[in-house]
Order: sequence, then C-alpha cells, then structure tokens
Amino acid sequence: MGKNNRERRAQKKRNKARRSKELKKKRIKEANKPIGPALQMIPNPFAELDDDVRKQAIQEIAENSEKIYEESLAKIKELLNRYDPPSLLSIIASYGLTVGVSDDGITAKDSDFKIHQAIGVGPR
Repeated sequence: MGKNNRERRAQKKRNKARRSKELKKKRIKEANKPIGPALQMIPNPFAELDDDVRKQAIQEIAENSEKIYEESLAKIKELLNRYDPPSLLSIIASYGLTVGVSDDGITAKDSDFKIHQAIGVGPR
C-alpha cells in the first residue's frame, strides 16, 4: 500500500459525501419550485372605453384578424398546390402528431384537425 493511501481514501469518502449532500440539497430545492404558470394581472385595455367605442374596436380587430387569416390560408393553399402535396401533407401530419413525453407521461397536444384536413382536401 502507498504511503498516504488511508488518508486519500478518507478524503475521497468525504468528497463523495459532500457531493451527495450538495446533490440532495439541489433536488430538494428543485422539488420545492412551484409547478405551473406564474399568474400576473394584466390591465384591461378596453376598460376606460364606452360601450360603442369598445364594440367598434373589437369589430375592427375581428375584421383585421379575418383578413390576415384569409391571406395566410391562401398562401398555404398555394404552397400545397405548387409543391408535392402528399409530401407536404405528410410533413405537416408528422409534425401535428408529435407529442412531448416526460417523466409525468405524454403531454396532450390539442389541435383542430378538421381545419388541416379541409386545407389539404380543399379545391385547387
């Protein structure tokens, strides 16, 4: 045996115990973190508006959103028609079917599959 073998073994044992203790503290600290989203109060941007002004603002937002949706839908349909539709649809389907897996299990991925199906089957 080496000259300081016993001391080195004792030092290794102390280091291992110290690392184990640090890891245990870290696990406890992580376990005590709150689970879920942190909620914050967001002020209502329409709170100080009259009913008529509020309805008009919401109507404008709805019209703009509908316009953006129609433009996006037209672009997607053009892409599907220009390139190989079965390949693009298979890529979109594989992406849509991908779900996350963690220690807690499979995370559900909600989507409106009817819209995707309508885009793929729609008129050309």
